Amino acid sequence: MHGPGCEQTMGEGTMGTQRGMVLALMATFFVAAAPKAGAQRLGPEPKKKRAAFVSDTNDANALYEWGLRTITRDPGSAADAFYWAARINPAYAEPLYGRRAAILLDDAGTMREMMSQGRKKSSKAMLHLDSLQLRALSLNPFLFRRFDRLLLVEFIKQSITRSAGADGVDRGQLNYEIESYLNNTKDLELAAWMAYADGDHSKSLSLYAGAIKRAKSSAPLRVERGRIFAMRGAADSAIAEFKQALDEMRAKESKEVVVLYNSKAMIEHSIATLLEGADDRAGAREAYGRALQEDLAFYPAHVRLGLLSISLGDTTAALSELETASQVAGNEPWVRYSYGYALALAGQADAAFEQLIKATELEPLYARPYPLIAKIWERRGDAAKAAAAYQAFLARASTNDVQREAVNEALENLKPFLNKGA
Repeated sequence: MHGPGCEQTMGEGTMGTQRGMVLALMATFFVAAAPKAGAQRLGPEPKKKRAAFVSDTNDANALYEWGLRTITRDPGSAADAFYWAARINPAYAEPLYGRRAAILLDDAGTMREMMSQGRKKSSKAMLHLDSLQLRALSLNPFLFRRFDRLLLVEFIKQSITRSAGADGVDRGQLNYEIESYLNNTKDLELAAWMAYADGDHSKSLSLYAGAIKRAKSSAPLRVERGRIFAMRGAADSAIAEFKQALDEMRAKESKEVVVLYNSKAMIEHSIATLLEGADDRAGAREAYGRALQEDLAFYPAHVRLGLLSISLGDTTAALSELETASQVAGNEPWVRYSYGYALALAGQADAAFEQLIKATELEPLYARPYPLIAKIWERRGDAAKAAAAYQAFLARASTNDVQREAVNEALENLKPFLNKGA
């Protein structure tokens, strides 16, 4: 983000030395080079296992909710819970964003690196966190970044404490001064960002509108405003903001480092998902195509365009797009699953089987591919292997998974064939 100069201090003493810090941080909060698709997915497996957090160890939502409740008091454990949620459901955006935030809160050194201005070369740890952020927003471009305020406040605390020395800071007074500053700032861009993070999206929209009138470069502000409109279901308003942002970006043809989730490809992808949600499939297809013109390696657009092509009856285009996605992001289990699903629909069972098995190899906790694997085994006439695949699904699916009933029924239907084989 790029806002005007700081219009008020955050207080006297140690707080007063931080004049302008917040707005400087806003300009670098998520600036990074886009990580490669082949980056390590989640990092090393935590020592704490799933049972340490929830009773249903296959419930990604329960693990995510546990992390939400815990992140402020125990960010390390929250990061572990988010890790398991993302493994169980590799297409779940929120745990990826949550894990990034929790790791930053738990590691002051990496937090300082993330906030450093003009970051051009990143450590392996920071590249990994950038990968989590980009993957989260690729899965859900309208993801609510609920931890933005928490991260900013924690970094300011760390900076002031490090400058003044632990003994020179009254923690209670420090918390009061920071919150007072953020809640009463006259800077519209900062106020809009904080209102967004607090969930007051009506206020945030209004503040961003005011900030846009003052800004030299309004594109990033319009993108944020567009995302809020999208979260509120106002697709037309969101698309209008995104298009104005794109017009400005293309007119300037800026060569500056771009906030990693504000690329033109990501914005076109966002427009496409909104058009698809409004059942404007032709418009969505064109927008996904424009996203790929901006960045041919932007695999989420390949996936969405492939799945959309299936609904339009264009099997050739669908398989082409999904094959490309699997080549670009071959380590993403949900991408392999999507390609396998499309191949199965096209009647290419052997090729589908290969992709589905690859998805389970990439993520052994991923339940979703197994029912389709089982159906392929059934068509091959191997009841035992079909039953094993169905059982594999039940072993990995949460107790409230909507597919459980159908899978149990399929197992019952297989029993006569299994008994015959015995």
